[in-house]
Formats: sequence, C-alpha cells, structure tokens
Amino acid sequence: MTITLLHLIIAAILIIAVVIGLTVSIVNLRNSHQSLTEELTKTKRQATKFSLDADALFARVDELDANIQALHKTISPLPDKIAQVEGGLREQQAQDPQVKLYQKAANMAKQGASAEDIATACDLPLAEASVLVSLNQ
Repeated sequence: MTITLLHLIIAAILIIAVVIGLTVSIVNLRNSHQSLTEELTKTKRQATKFSLDADALFARVDELDANIQALHKTISPLPDKIAQVEGGLREQQAQDPQVKLYQKAANMAKQGASAEDIATACDLPLAEASVLVSLNQ
C-alpha cells in the first residue's frame, strides 16, 4: 500500500479543516464565555443593589415598628384616662344643682315643652329657655 501525494494532500486538507473547525469553536466558546462573564457581572451588581435596597427596607420596617410601639405606649392608657374623666364629669354633674336644672330643661325641650314652661319649671331666664327650645326643634 503506497501513500500517494493525493492521499497526503487530502489528509492535509482534512487536518486543516479540523483545525479551522476547532479554531472557530474556540472563538465561539471565548465569545460565549465573555458574554456569560459580562452577564454574571451585571447580575452580581443587581444582586448587590437589591441587597442594599432590602437592607434599607428592613431598617425602615424596624423604624416603623419602633414608632408603632411608642404610639401604643402613648395610646394604651387613654381609655382608662377617658373613663376617669367621664366619671369625674358625671360626679360633678350629679353634685351641681345648676347642671341638673339644665338637664331637666333640655329634657323638657326635647319633649316639646314651651320656653315659658321650661323657664318657670327650671328657674331659667326666658331667653335661655327659648334657645333650648329652638335647639331641639
């Protein structure tokens, strides 16, 4: 079996074709690697930004939570204080005879009594009794 020049030329052409194919593949792989590296760098930057944004949001949530707790401490005793004030007001109204007269006058006005009847029954000036009547009409 003799190797002819033609066989050597064909073998050389095949080797050159394989080398060219491998070179193209290497160039394509390098380009893909470069693109992927750039995309990875971009993604890392975005992840860092999102992490910083998340940290800022968590800090804001902590701040708001502290504000809510402070408001809760301020507001929670208010119902008891309101009840105390209302109780004191009821006590004062019960002890003040003038308040009792005005309450009686207001009730009479609601029931449709005339200003003259209210003034007489509650010992109020006619003008005050008239105002009560006009407020309840």
